Amino acid sequence: MKTDAYKRTKKHPPADEPVLLCKKENVHGKKLFCTKTMWQHNEKEHDLTIETSLSGLGDPEMWISIDGFEVVHIMNLQWRFRGNENLTVNDVPVQIFWDVHDWLFNGTGTGQGLFVFSPGNKPSKADDNNSSPDQRQSPAEFFHVIYAWKFE
Repeated sequence: MKTDAYKRTKKHPPADEPVLLCKKENVHGKKLFCTKTMWQHNEKEHDLTIETSLSGLGDPEMWISIDGFEVVHIMNLQWRFRGNENLTVNDVPVQIFWDVHDWLFNGTGTGQGLFVFSPGNKPSKADDNNSSPDQRQSPAEFFHVIYAWKFE
């Protein structure tokens, strides 16, 4: 299909394949926010779940799960409404940033939470000191930005 498009437009294909750098997504919910993400090119998609407990007897809490496994549990969310965590998913380092200030301190009970997932590169055998700088060059960084809109 690609080759047909290039033939019809009489253009040459680019030297490098396009790379996804940023994926922005809006999700809506009361306590549970679900989406899918992919850390590396040509890898399977992962189920990403953000769950909150903002009202009730205890302190506000938040859980982030990947493929059904809880990877981050933030307690005392009223003090840690902004933060970051580093973790590893399938040997891929992932950095998670969050800002849920509006969820906690917006008087209307609605607001947005911002989550940024930034995967790193998988370690490879070419990363040793004997490899040339061209071989160690990493691809552009990818960011998955999620706006989680909470409503009552």
